[in-house]
Amino acid sequence: MPKANLRPVPGSRPFHVFECSLCKTRFEGIGPVDPRIGHAAFEAAFSEPKAALFKEWNAHLYPAHRRQWEFQRAKMEKRGVAKKEAEGENPGSSL
Repeated sequence: MPKANLRPVPGSRPFHVFECSLCKTRFEGIGPVDPRIGHAAFEAAFSEPKAALFKEWNAHLYPAHRRQWEFQRAKMEKRGVAKKEAEGENPGSSL
């Protein structure tokens, strides 16, 4: 089964327009980017719009590509449990 990916639209300016690789639904990107700013400045300036883009992407996955959404949700939950176990908080342990 093909996997849905969020990818930039060919021919568009960087970070402006993205689309779902399966159904071609388009999403507004982050906006204009000055190539002279460094990576840290880029991350600081665009962390909120980037989070909004991924929130919109996750909202798209649920109704349009349910199986992939369920797989990603299970993967995130598994990582969360593994992270808690690594920190010493074992949720499955009753000791």
